[in-house]
Amino acid sequence: MSASRKPVELQFWVMPNAGFETRHILRHLLDRFHKTHPNIRVTPEVFPWSVAWDRLMNVIKDGRGPLCPDVFQIGSTWTCTLAFLGALRELTPRLGEIDRDNFIPTVFESCYLPHTRKLYALPWFIDLRVLYYRRDVLRAAGLGPEALETWDSFRRSCRLLSKKYRRKNLYTLALSLQKGEVLIHDLAPWIWGAGGSFLTADEKHASFHREDSLEGLRCFFSLMEDGSIPLFGRDRFSSGNFFSGHAAFQFSGAWPLNSAFKKGHPLYQPEVAENFGAVPFPLGPAGRFTFLGGSHLAVSAMSRHPEESWSLVRFLSTPEAQLNHARAVGTLPCRASEIPELFGEYPDIGRVFLESLTYARILPQIPTLGTVERVFSRCAMDVVKMIVDKGCTPAKLQNRMADAALETNYILSLYG
Repeated sequence: MSASRKPVELQFWVMPNAGFETRHILRHLLDRFHKTHPNIRVTPEVFPWSVAWDRLMNVIKDGRGPLCPDVFQIGSTWTCTLAFLGALRELTPRLGEIDRDNFIPTVFESCYLPHTRKLYALPWFIDLRVLYYRRDVLRAAGLGPEALETWDSFRRSCRLLSKKYRRKNLYTLALSLQKGEVLIHDLAPWIWGAGGSFLTADEKHASFHREDSLEGLRCFFSLMEDGSIPLFGRDRFSSGNFFSGHAAFQFSGAWPLNSAFKKGHPLYQPEVAENFGAVPFPLGPAGRFTFLGGSHLAVSAMSRHPEESWSLVRFLSTPEAQLNHARAVGTLPCRASEIPELFGEYPDIGRVFLESLTYARILPQIPTLGTVERVFSRCAMDVVKMIVDKGCTPAKLQNRMADAALETNYILSLYG
């Protein structure tokens, strides 16, 4: 039961994790919470990723107010920065109240403030990137899953499909497009797979502009230059994705079993549901790596109801609530033990995700990560615009990354 019987209203900020279905899914989940906490009523507010960061920054600047959230969903890459800025309530004293068994260790570590053992969030669901592909499309091109094993073979497959399906309304490779831009999440596996890194070992300087990192970035952006990732203007990549039937490939951490793969659902695509497969992220020159991120739940430091807010976070972090939410939204829970159950009759896909955990990485956990992430994504979008304008050269890519590195170094110096 909740800590107080006085009626309490909580504001819960979330992202559109299931599109227009987000409110409906949350309502069902929160109904179960309300039954065990009858004095608490939770009002969810859904904000797109594109505005969420700015709204959180405004809350930090303005302090307490009637629209201040009590609990909010935050990207795993935001936790360090928001904790450092004092926006999150410390949860370390609550560790004994939660079931920590089988939380994916690296995900749980990203809930701590760097270089401390102070906890500021709990994992809610993860983003673990694998490569989805269409078996029928590969077969028609005379290819099998082995053609997706390495960077070189994957790029050859992309070029082949781009030529074959250029006029058939089937794109080759779709981005995740969760936030409508090229993200640090999208580029990280390419940088790591080339032997590069985002920061130097002492975490005091950027390194994504160095030659090994640039090799991975050139490989990624070449997929735009040769048309494998379609470009429809300076800010738009495609009108669909793998799950909507518009692309042959997509790097994604989604598992939309109850939408795109479910008969009778408005988003159901039979040609995708009957022909999809998944393989690990292709092997790069320096090894195989993939991105591990996701979303956390945090209690606002400005909340007037910290006890009740913690009750909500604790409820949403239980194994049952996480598994039910993951099924409904089409994501993965934060406990490895729940992944086989989630994939049920698709054990081969579940094994791909579990295998991917063994070489998945999180981004450097630094207090300025949320800000550096935005610098990097802005830089990546500038490169996209250069590609659209037919003005992207290796030298220009290097120069733009060097400029972003200088900006990152300045940010790092402020907190060094």
